[in-house]
Amino acid sequence: MYTPLLVLHSWIRWAVLLLGLLAVGRALVGVQTRRPFTPVDDSRGRLFVTALDVQFLVGLILYLWASPFTTAAFYNLAEAMRNPPLRFFVVEHTFGMVAALGFAHVGLDVLHQWIPFNTARAVHTNLLVCWLLLGFMGAAYFIIPEEA
Repeated sequence: MYTPLLVLHSWIRWAVLLLGLLAVGRALVGVQTRRPFTPVDDSRGRLFVTALDVQFLVGLILYLWASPFTTAAFYNLAEAMRNPPLRFFVVEHTFGMVAALGFAHVGLDVLHQWIPFNTARAVHTNLLVCWLLLGFMGAAYFIIPEEA
């Protein structure tokens, strides 16, 4: 069960990144051209957040039950913190992805109810950029050779 979930989690990552880039691009074009918010803008953001939620759910299943690495790390967290690759997945990756999920949800769901649209769009764009940065930082483990 671990391997299929890991492959699914990995493939969903690319969908989330692509949808996030599309949502950020559309938001940036909207801010630059000062065009009004359209249902297409809303659907891009909702599609992105939905894909991110699915990614989070699969990752949570991996984190809590399916991964032999994280379940073993929970038995001895002190030892897991001394092991950089294990620490990355037990603490750093998890924290970064939960923060990214929070940024995405706040940017899409909460802001439009409390502040004017133009302000919400600007803040939403900034939060999407923060999400992309957090996502790339979470993927840095696979980019930095000495960590892999």
